[in-house]
Amino acid sequence: MPYFLQLIRPRAGKCLLIMILLAGFTPLYAQPKEVWKNLNEKQEQALQQKEKKTRQLKSWVKQAREWGLDNSYTHELSLGLNLHTNGVGGHLRYATNKKSTQQDIWLLQVRALQHEKEIRQQRKGTAFRELGTFKPYSFGKINSILDLQLGYGKEQILLPSIINENISIYSSLVGGASIILQKPVYLNLIHTDSAGTYFVRSERYSPQNEALFLNNSRILGADKWSKGLGEARIIPGLFLEPALVFVPAKNKAFIQKVYIGGNIAWHLRAAAFMALHKSRPVQASFFVGIGFGKRWK
Repeated sequence: MPYFLQLIRPRAGKCLLIMILLAGFTPLYAQPKEVWKNLNEKQEQALQQKEKKTRQLKSWVKQAREWGLDNSYTHELSLGLNLHTNGVGGHLRYATNKKSTQQDIWLLQVRALQHEKEIRQQRKGTAFRELGTFKPYSFGKINSILDLQLGYGKEQILLPSIINENISIYSSLVGGASIILQKPVYLNLIHTDSAGTYFVRSERYSPQNEALFLNNSRILGADKWSKGLGEARIIPGLFLEPALVFVPAKNKAFIQKVYIGGNIAWHLRAAAFMALHKSRPVQASFFVGIGFGKRWK
């Protein structure tokens, strides 16, 4: 064999082996390209989702700032009703919007208070029908109590309506003067004269007529509410009213508010509600209320 052939034969074998190996690894070089392509697409999608969430969060923050900085009004006046655990009442509320997230509140409200043991009833049957009308009355009640409250406070925003402007929530704290008007209750009591004839006389409670006033069979009914106004007593005191205020939507002019809270009042003397139950100088209750009104510059 010529020397030249002996020289190139091993080299040709090596070249052939290298070509076979390269042919085998060619698919392996193509696979990483597809993998990197899919990975880049996933990273791009994740980046787009992150940017979308960031834009949404910025939008919420912007809405919150716009709500808190709402300067479309400076005055607010609303009128509403409250249902207390110890009575019912109405309120007149005036507010000034001087700060972005806080309001100054002036509150005037009147409540008709009731004792927890007070039960309204009415005489039945035909006996003594000729003496007059059987008007409803509360057995054992000796005074009607009205509580007039005048106070000042603040409303502070807790949660603005940042999501589609649904509901915003405020905290409210109002305190001030509480004045009780204690008016005696007059009942039409059935008396008997020396001849055994029955007659009716309107009377307020006293130790002298206790036997009649606290006897259902001798009560014809209640007298008119205005009877006894000239004998009313005034009892001064203080009150404090914390509450949560829910404002549906972002109202520009017409407003609606829902209140949930408590009211505690202390007076210099106890208001006498019932003849058979002890009176207390402190009146406490929970309440829900609703208010309607207007806003303006």
